[in-house]
Amino acid sequence: MLIVAELHSDPSDGETPVLAPAKFRHAVLVPTMNVQSTAETIQRAVAEELEVVKNFDNRAVVGLLTEGHLIRRYAEELDKARRDLSGED
Repeated sequence: MLIVAELHSDPSDGETPVLAPAKFRHAVLVPTMNVQSTAETIQRAVAEELEVVKNFDNRAVVGLLTEGHLIRRYAEELDKARRDLSGED
């Protein structure tokens, strides 16, 4: 993943290979990962967001997941499950 702000602030002469400033090359997510493994991957990478790729072999990017979105959606699903269990509408 390339961070645009870091690219613009790079003092190099423009000859730097594009992979040099790339972040999180080995930390990616796949659509089949569960919430726990996704959160652990984001935490290990010390990232606020990570790329979602088709699969580990075909690393075509299909999206981007932020830690904030993951936590928000998880909280929504927990609340929904709680309401279902308690019989709330």
